[in-house]
Amino acid sequence: MTSKRQNYLYKICNLTEEKYTSQFFAKEILKVINSVEVKKFVTIITDNGSNVTIVYKLITDQFLKIFNVRCIIYYVNLISHNFLKHSFAEKIIKYYNILVKFFKNSHKCNDLLEKLISKY
Repeated sequence: MTSKRQNYLYKICNLTEEKYTSQFFAKEILKVINSVEVKKFVTIITDNGSNVTIVYKLITDQFLKIFNVRCIIYYVNLISHNFLKHSFAEKIIKYYNILVKFFKNSHKCNDLLEKLISKY
């Protein structure tokens, strides 16, 4: 993301043939940092894999001003997979869908709900 909050895609590569070791990731990240300029980097967003944790250490040892941010989507994905394994998940989703349909179809209730939400 740029200073004007615009996303920036540097490069797309096919790395399916590579082994995802910490040394491989560190080498690839260093290539990007060095070609784009280190002063333009503030953070690296990662998941919580052990190989990526080691990469974070390798990168931040060399570049003290770059910090690591764990990707929230990674954690949401883990939580949702665990949730869906439980037998009550289907029932909760069914009741949730009933509530959503009710508020979508009832303009009066939907308006009341929106007012309550904005109040808090």
